[in-house]
Amino acid sequence: TFGQPEFFVAETGAVRATLWITTRFGASAIRREYSIAPGSDRLNVKMTVDFHEKHRTLKLAFPAEGNITAAIPYGSIVRPQNTGEEPCGWWLAAGGLGFASDFACGYDTENGMLRPTVLRGAIFADHFGQSTRDEFCEYMDMGVGVFTYVIFPYTTPADAERCARTLNTPAIVYSDSFHHGPLGQTYSGFASDNDSVAITAIKGSEDGEGAVIRFFDAGGADGHVSLTLLGNRLETDYRHNEIKSLRTDGTEVDLLEFPREKRQ
Repeated sequence: TFGQPEFFVAETGAVRATLWITTRFGASAIRREYSIAPGSDRLNVKMTVDFHEKHRTLKLAFPAEGNITAAIPYGSIVRPQNTGEEPCGWWLAAGGLGFASDFACGYDTENGMLRPTVLRGAIFADHFGQSTRDEFCEYMDMGVGVFTYVIFPYTTPADAERCARTLNTPAIVYSDSFHHGPLGQTYSGFASDNDSVAITAIKGSEDGEGAVIRFFDAGGADGHVSLTLLGNRLETDYRHNEIKSLRTDGTEVDLLEFPREKRQ
C-alpha cells in the first residue's frame, strides 16, 4: 500500500479544480492529479507512476458491491467476485461505481475491493524459474508511466461505453488559419438516433464499393437504429449481442465484408 501522502492544490479556477496527491512505496512514487469540473459527475485522474518494484503488481482499489460488469470486445459481461485475475476492456463497474481507463486490461476482486491492474514488475519472458535467473534479466514496466482514468456513477453499459470511448478516443485538434474553400465550418460524418449504439468503425469497404459502418448495442439488447452516414440515411433492426456492418447503400455485410446473401 502506497503511503506518505503529500497534497498540493494545483488549480482552483472556474473551469476545473485539481488536487495533486503524491504517495510512495519502497523506491516507487505515484502522483495522481484529481480534476473535476463544475456540474460534472465524473472525477478525472491523471496518474504518473515511477515504478521500481521487481516481482510486484501495481493495482488500484475501489469498494465493490455485488457482481462485476466488465467491458469485452463488442459488449460486456457480468462476473461474480473472487474469481481471480480476469480480462476486461476499457471499463469496469461494481454497484453504482464506474471505472474507465486507458490502461486496464485485467482486474481482480479481493476483500470486497475491485482492483484494476495498472502494471507488473515481472521479468520479461521469464520461463525458467528462480534457479536460472541472472544479471541479464530485464524487468517489465520499470520507470515512468503515465495513465488516465475516470470514476463515474454507473447506470448502464451504454453510458459506461460512451465514457470509456470519450476517454480513449479524444478529439484530434489541427491548427489552421483562414482560407477559402467549399466546406462549412462544421461537418458530421455520421449520426445515430440510438444512444445505446456504439460505432466501432467507419471505413472504406475492402472491395472499394463505398464505405462501411460497424456497430453494436452496448447494452446487449435487441433494437432499431436510424443512422446518417456520409449523407446517406440507413435504418436497420439488430439482435442482442450482434455485430452489425452496413454499407452506405444499406447492404448488410459480415465482418469480412461479404454481402449477407452471399455468406456460405
